[in-house]
Amino acid sequence: MARGSPGVTAAVVLSLGLAIGGNTAVFSAVQAVLLRPLPFRDPDRLVWVWEKNPRDDRPRHQVSWASFAAVRDESGVFEDIGASTDLIANLAGEQPPETVIGYRFSANFFRVLGTEPILGRTFLPGEDAAGRDHVVVLSHALWQRRFAGDPGVAGRMLRVNGEAHTVVGVMPPAFQHPPFVQIWKPLVLDPRLTEDPSARFFRVVGRLRPGVSVQEAGAAVQAVQARLGGRYPDSHRGWGSLVAPIRSRYTDDVRPALVTLMGAMAFVFLIACANVAHLLVARTAARQREVAIRAAMGAGRGRLFRQFLTESALLGLLGGGLGLLLAWWGVDLLLGLFPTGIANVAIPPRMDQIRLDGAVLAFTLAVSLIAGLVAGFVPAREASRLDLNETLKEAGRAGSGTARGRRFQSALVMTEVASALVLVTGALLMARSFLRLQEGDLGFDPDHVLTLRMSLPDYRYPSPARRGAFVEEALAGIRGVPGVEAAAETTFLPLSGWSSSRTFAVAGRAAPLRGQEPEAQFQCVSEDYFHVMRIALRKGRGFAAADGDGAPLVAVVNETMARRFFPGEDPVGQRVDFRLRPIGAADTGPTWREIVGVVGDVRHQGLAQEPRPEIYLPYRQEPLSLVALAVRTVPPPETMAAAVKGAVWAVDPEQPVLGVMGLDRLASESVALRRLSMVVLVTFAGIALALAAVGLYGVISFSVAQRTREIGVRMALGARRQQILAMVLRQGLAVSLAGVALGVAAAVALTRTMGSLLYGVSPTDAASLGAVVVLLVTVALAASYVPARSATRVDPAVALRGE
Repeated sequence: MARGSPGVTAAVVLSLGLAIGGNTAVFSAVQAVLLRPLPFRDPDRLVWVWEKNPRDDRPRHQVSWASFAAVRDESGVFEDIGASTDLIANLAGEQPPETVIGYRFSANFFRVLGTEPILGRTFLPGEDAAGRDHVVVLSHALWQRRFAGDPGVAGRMLRVNGEAHTVVGVMPPAFQHPPFVQIWKPLVLDPRLTEDPSARFFRVVGRLRPGVSVQEAGAAVQAVQARLGGRYPDSHRGWGSLVAPIRSRYTDDVRPALVTLMGAMAFVFLIACANVAHLLVARTAARQREVAIRAAMGAGRGRLFRQFLTESALLGLLGGGLGLLLAWWGVDLLLGLFPTGIANVAIPPRMDQIRLDGAVLAFTLAVSLIAGLVAGFVPAREASRLDLNETLKEAGRAGSGTARGRRFQSALVMTEVASALVLVTGALLMARSFLRLQEGDLGFDPDHVLTLRMSLPDYRYPSPARRGAFVEEALAGIRGVPGVEAAAETTFLPLSGWSSSRTFAVAGRAAPLRGQEPEAQFQCVSEDYFHVMRIALRKGRGFAAADGDGAPLVAVVNETMARRFFPGEDPVGQRVDFRLRPIGAADTGPTWREIVGVVGDVRHQGLAQEPRPEIYLPYRQEPLSLVALAVRTVPPPETMAAAVKGAVWAVDPEQPVLGVMGLDRLASESVALRRLSMVVLVTFAGIALALAAVGLYGVISFSVAQRTREIGVRMALGARRQQILAMVLRQGLAVSLAGVALGVAAAVALTRTMGSLLYGVSPTDAASLGAVVVLLVTVALAASYVPARSATRVDPAVALRGE
């Protein structure tokens, strides 16, 4: 076939190569993130345990020690269960100081996960006791970076937050629990925390007993939670629980995008198979004389069927080979569009493990064979069913195609048009959604703002006064750097993925029950913060230098908090009790603050999430150890990074600085997942549209060739060229409209599954669907016009000469 019809062969291989390459590239991401087993022993038995407060919109809360102990001792569904909490680790030693994200694990936590270190050991029983906890386990990346992969690292010393620790082990490269964590330290319990049932800050992972399902575990933990409501009514009444597979926290954020892309590629694959099928049908029709001669020479139907099916399978394998080459490039493109180091989105760390491994190669081989066999089945069957006498009798005449073959090709084109309509609709919805996100108001101006983060260690900055002095000196030095327009401090940068909340009370209102108080996010900011970030002041005033230690306590709230908690009232002048006492510290009574201003909402979690109530406090009154600096610059912010870090190190040369980047990059990264989905989906939609147009063009061209004699007769009997043109266009339009009708029904049903990926656009948006219908009809007319024009040029004398 390749020698006899190189053009058809090239078209088949290219169509299949595009479809198989796209499917392979997307499957490689699905395999790495969703299907590849997590680096734990029996990962399907590992679950997260969370608490849920039905009175707020947060899907999960961390767990109190009282809840952890009760679930551990009373649920009866766990083989083992461990607790953990986060840690900001300032490292010092032989290498320059740096700050990394760490975690505190209960001594049994590594045993719960079931992952062995590649060097040394993990924590021993009792090492989570005070005085015995000066040991650490390193991530593979930290071991490579800080210790140059020294195989004798076990036993070496590392200063963590000012104290000497012994390195006891190194974890495998694939072990990243939670994502981005680089060091683990034993969890030492503060008695004040274990005695406060409202102190919810533990992250809990349990290993289910054999045979226990996640649903059964959830019911058992919920029963324990209900009993806790009776024991601790102030902190647990009305609270629920959530038990979820451990994989959920690794995959939930990307699952909708990857599933959508895999579905899109399935449609492209379907279109490509349909395209190839009608190319092969057309080629089979042209080979009718050859098939008849083979049959006359004794070839049976089974042999003819196997011959044609073998040819199509070989074409599928050739398409698979081309697809692998395209997938190799596509994987690099995916990683470029979706960097794995995104700081503000919970991205599975295994995204960087996307590769064309054995499973992906097996998938490609299977898809290639399926594509070849599916596309070639009907042409092979048609070839094996040819009537020998009729074929030889009409071999010299045009128009020998069967009505059944034409109906089959029309059905294929309908399938292509319907699939293309679904894909193009999804792509248009994603594009409109992304444009809405880009045009949306974040509540601040990210352009020309350099950001950096620091964690001030207690051993160097043990008091609020020392922390406040450091920040003031650092800001003064940064403001003196040429090119710096202004600089300010905050606790958590917008879009950084970091946030914290506290409960509050409003003066003059009935105090809610403990555990049922309203919550608000908080920020401790310097007086220039709203100016630097260009956050709009809606009412009252911002902070001033006079709002310092010893001055009346003040606060600024955002518009969402003003609307929700002060409806119909002026929040300025109201007083709120908002305390930042350390968790577990003694309650010293209300800390009343006067609200002095209202500022616009800042979308800390991105435009796709509604703003939450937020309280701003003056940093001069609440100097915390977590510090983020925002520096508005005249030149591009990245060009100022070295000078700004130098100003910080001029105050304290040993203070690690991390997360130095432009705020515009942070804003861009916050929509990386949606941008990836949009770019890939639009690309697939373009391929689908082109394949559908080519398919329709091929079918109409084939039909014109088959009907040359009929057209010649019509013209000999007086039909005008315009009538012939209209006849062929009607044929193409009829097939296309049938496909459009089928596609509209499918699009309405399937685009509903994209709701979590859309912003500001309904999954069933009528305007988008209407635009796609017009586009598909236009493309169909264009694809039909060229063969229709060819039909008008048929010479009746030439067409009838064979008669």
